Amino acid sequence: MIVKNAEIKDIFLFHKLVSRLFNDKYNWSDSWYKWQCFDNPFVINLKLAIENDNLLGVFGLQQRLLLPDIHCGQISWINVNPDYKNIGIFTELSKHVLKDSEKLDLLFIFANNNALIPCQQKLGLKIIGKLNRLTLELTQINKNYFKNVAYKCKKISSNTDLKSFFKFEDLYMFDHSSSFRHWRFANPDSQYYKVSIPTGEYLIFKIYRSMKNKDSFGDLVDFECNLKDIDSYKKLLFSAISELKFNNVTYATIWANEQQQLYKAIKDIGFVESSNNTYFCIKVLKSKYSHLYNFKNWHLVQSDATNY
Repeated sequence: MIVKNAEIKDIFLFHKLVSRLFNDKYNWSDSWYKWQCFDNPFVINLKLAIENDNLLGVFGLQQRLLLPDIHCGQISWINVNPDYKNIGIFTELSKHVLKDSEKLDLLFIFANNNALIPCQQKLGLKIIGKLNRLTLELTQINKNYFKNVAYKCKKISSNTDLKSFFKFEDLYMFDHSSSFRHWRFANPDSQYYKVSIPTGEYLIFKIYRSMKNKDSFGDLVDFECNLKDIDSYKKLLFSAISELKFNNVTYATIWANEQQQLYKAIKDIGFVESSNNTYFCIKVLKSKYSHLYNFKNWHLVQSDATNY
């Protein structure tokens, strides 16, 4: 077995491994892998374990900035070929990738159920909170549901204004600069939309179709709004839902932290909790940031999970 840096020529190996792991649930294109793994604006360290032209496992770490100036390592692309589990592939790859992590202040991951145990036992990360995926079935909604909210909706392009103008002194959040958002929402396999209201606040969503049935989903992935301005936030939600309904989307979905006041606003509108959750796990590497183990100190959105 050799451990090497991932290269563009290895994309076909990613296809084979992801197809095997997820039974063709994710049919990402070559352009998607290039965008995500090689055109990434962050410093990214992506290692592959290979033997006889077989991809045994992958482990990635990308450097992210937590405002105002905390340097984080986001663990991503941690996959092991089912034929090579329990022989130390995960541990070996993590050693290669994390050997320089002393330069960072924090490690974190948005983990599903499969990633929880290895990240806790092998890497020492702790679950500090859960991001619930809430859904709203749009087929059951009639026109009387919607508030009379003026809004504009446009497809996001390289010219779209995606600036960040709200700062939250009492919460930590990842850098959502205009340059980050333009990369994040240039995903070649998805079209993203910006819904804005006259006061300037905006929300970003995408629409995707299920490969298993005729259902379609509108993911509300990011927003720019004062977290204490519940009225404007609800206007953004109603605007996005109205646009999704107009496009015959089946479900609207959103990630939310039940410890924040926006959670109540989301449920008041009619979203209900699903069984699909994401766990936010961290490992503080410098003791002065130990307060970040308190999930109440964080503001997170779905687009922070950059490989979604």
